[in-house]
Amino acid sequence: MDNQETWHSIKSLEKELQIPDTTLRRYIRQHGHHLNIKKNRKSYLVANESIPLLKKIRGLYVEGKSIENIETVLTNEGHPITITIDNHTESTALTLNESIEDIRNTLNSQMNEQKQIIQSLIQTIHEQQHYIEAKLEERDKHLIEALKENEEMKKQIAASQQKKWWQFWK
Repeated sequence: MDNQETWHSIKSLEKELQIPDTTLRRYIRQHGHHLNIKKNRKSYLVANESIPLLKKIRGLYVEGKSIENIETVLTNEGHPITITIDNHTESTALTLNESIEDIRNTLNSQMNEQKQIIQSLIQTIHEQQHYIEAKLEERDKHLIEALKENEEMKKQIAASQQKKWWQFWK
């Protein structure tokens, strides 16, 4: 944050923007996370860089937009969400958009890795299924051959016993 930043009080903004101070305070309460502000005892100070955004918020309310619609517009336009931390002498603004973007990128890469792992597992399952089906077919084929051989053997045994029995009486 630049130490040369110009900060404006609510009273000076009221005169400059011709927006009542109660309305400015409401904008800060509802949309302050999009504005670069710091609290000075019971009043707020607004950074010079946030004045165009206050004008935009005012314009959106004049158009009849709701709080939720305005939040959506501000978020979609990529206005940085800032948190101001007061360390007694120096205030530091942290931008969350970079952190959110990093988290989003990390999640996307993890999601892509998970998709690849899932595809690999699906491929392995398909290969195992084909292997099992082939083994079952082979087993069934051997079983049928064994049954046929067994049946053939029974017929041969029955035929040889039948011959012997008939030959025995002759």
